[in-house]
Amino acid sequence: MTLATNVGVIGAGVGGLTLALICRHLGVGDVRIYREAAGSDNDHLLELSSNATRILHAIGLKDGLQEAAIEPQFSFTRTGQGGILLTQRALGAFSVARYGAPTYLILRSKLLELLELACRGRDIEFTADTVAEIASESGQLEFSDGRRVVHDAIVGCDGIHSKVRNLLSNADWKIDSSVCVISMRTTAAPTTHVINIWSEPSRYCIQYPVSDNRTDLLVVIQPDAMSLSSAEDAVHTALHNWHPRLQECMENVTDTCNHPVINSEPLEYWYAGKVVLLGDACHPLPVYSMQGACAAIEDAWVLGTMMERWEDTPAEGFSDYQRYRLPRVKKLRLQAIIAAANLLMAQRSDIWRRNVKWALTSRFLPEMSMEALDWLYGYDCIKGFD
Repeated sequence: MTLATNVGVIGAGVGGLTLALICRHLGVGDVRIYREAAGSDNDHLLELSSNATRILHAIGLKDGLQEAAIEPQFSFTRTGQGGILLTQRALGAFSVARYGAPTYLILRSKLLELLELACRGRDIEFTADTVAEIASESGQLEFSDGRRVVHDAIVGCDGIHSKVRNLLSNADWKIDSSVCVISMRTTAAPTTHVINIWSEPSRYCIQYPVSDNRTDLLVVIQPDAMSLSSAEDAVHTALHNWHPRLQECMENVTDTCNHPVINSEPLEYWYAGKVVLLGDACHPLPVYSMQGACAAIEDAWVLGTMMERWEDTPAEGFSDYQRYRLPRVKKLRLQAIIAAANLLMAQRSDIWRRNVKWALTSRFLPEMSMEALDWLYGYDCIKGFD
């Protein structure tokens, strides 16, 4: 059944395009995407875990993802200099068997291409019209040329610097100056399809296979541990004398990007009238969490389901959408902060105790290690989210 609901999506990033596809999948007949605020142009790597990929599979992107993305087989945590194995987490077929969906590594640009192609294949309309005013109570958009359009629901998917958010809150996101996150693109060929997390005091590095001739690095550093004259200098200093696999990558760096770390609690209110927010617009996660895109995809399914349930008055479902999603995103943020703090330990005695605990648990109590993350990767909002 096709619903008469009319939805306007502001922002053509991962969350906005996914929401449009979910709305169409759930029977919403009229969905329009406004490109004006599409988000960052930085073509960074996305780690899409099973909690998000199950949703992308459900809306028809399985074949495209399998062709465009890399499916890592393991995630290892190692000491940075010696490469001593501390933890291992099986991915690939194990992730599919345990959680029903795989983990993918994909460039943001490639994922956007897949999502937009799917949207166009389902007759979802795109427009580049510039939105000048939004009337939250009536659902009216006014454009820079004076034209007006009314929607039953307007969804702000326009990212961290959301203009739509300004309608609902004047809160500014807090920049976390206690940590520095730097991504590096290299031309070093990965030896295997494995994620390696290398850790030393006050710093760690995640090594991602991207393609047959490229490896990306995500480096997280405590600024007070060294002089940060430049992002590239900081990384070279941080990873000096680390494992040869990392040194090979460092010799083949092509691009370096320093990412501001936004670490703020979610907004208190995500909606007003017929306007609602999604993803980074209402609950940005720290960039080192690698769950920002996944959380937006989860948001999109829950919000789409709420609007479908309320049919002709989709805004009535906004309160339930926030109620279901708020505890989840708070837990995602807390988990990311704790995980980073564990990897950034500075005291040798603390690090020794951590490493022993990780190694023993990973080797002798693997089921306990997996169960500790089931809430994250096993989350299935398609089946329910009560």
